Amino acid sequence: MIVVDWARAAIRDGVSHVDDHRARFASAADAEQPPLAAFQQAAREAPGTEH
Repeated sequence: MIVVDWARAAIRDGVSHVDDHRARFASAADAEQPPLAAFQQAAREAPGTEH
């Protein structure tokens, strides 16, 4: 959702106002990394998934 909010603000207000959302966007992106990395690792280790 943070990307949608950021994109809407950029479209609505122009690029000069996207800094208002930059911290929230960066925080959300950082928070997403550990769970994504754990999922990717588990998927690689799952039996029968390696090519």
